[in-house]
Amino acid sequence: MINANSIKKISFFIILSLFLLINYKDSLSQVQIPKATILPTDLVPLELIEQIAIHKAKERWGKVVLGHVIPCSDDDGDLIAFICPFAIGISSFPSFEEIEKEVKDARIEYKKIQDSFNGFEESINYESRDNPSSKQNTLLIQKQETKTIPGGMKFEENTVNFNEFNAKKEMLKRKMYGIEKFGTVIVSSHYNRFPIPLISHYLSPFYVNYGLAVEKAIEMLGTTSIKLERYYFLGRSRGQYFEFSSEQNKKILIEAFHLEANHQDEILTRKKQKVTPSPEIIEAINEQWKTISTIINNEK
Repeated sequence: MINANSIKKISFFIILSLFLLINYKDSLSQVQIPKATILPTDLVPLELIEQIAIHKAKERWGKVVLGHVIPCSDDDGDLIAFICPFAIGISSFPSFEEIEKEVKDARIEYKKIQDSFNGFEESINYESRDNPSSKQNTLLIQKQETKTIPGGMKFEENTVNFNEFNAKKEMLKRKMYGIEKFGTVIVSSHYNRFPIPLISHYLSPFYVNYGLAVEKAIEMLGTTSIKLERYYFLGRSRGQYFEFSSEQNKKILIEAFHLEANHQDEILTRKKQKVTPSPEIIEAINEQWKTISTIINNEK
């Protein structure tokens, strides 16, 4: 027998699924949207979640545009928060394909430079001088001819400038993660949690590493017929994970930043262990929701 709460869960899930499908089908056409079980008690309206995210983003980065929010799950697969990505300083959020291309190009260029430099490193000796800083900034290359590695850096007179090399790597890293071009605000989906568990000055790994996570899942599950089930946000200390499944219902978790493969029981260690906060924490949570809701209402 289906009780009232079950009906509410199903209804909220259908509404959210339709919202995500209708709004994201064009610019996220190559991406599967993760699902999450929605507990109706203390649920925050999605409109308010987006308003809070926009307020915080403008506060941090000035002119921003909101991309497509991504639902996140806790250990039990229940909706816990939404990832709200922002593009900074422009009026239209790029499509997933545009983001993916820029990230992929930067990743390829970074690997070329790193691989080429590793080749040089095998044939060099550290310069021996009285000035210690010179050992950190300059390498002597045993081969006499001028060398060039991808990215346009030329090493003439048998020296490699570490500063130039590291600056190029840093620039490509920033491109890979959209640093200064994107920001992310994660907003809780329920009033019984602090409103904003995380703000980051770069693009969510959901966008940055989605393609690589798919490749890793295909490799680990041994099939190209895979499905993105959930995206877990387990807090700052426990990380974020893609969950993929095969047609045989085999499942694998892929850590979102470093793409390490894990089994569910290795990561989802707090199933059915939802903790009731202390009265002091509840009071602090309520006060934060009251403050941010008042700010949003005053901005209308």
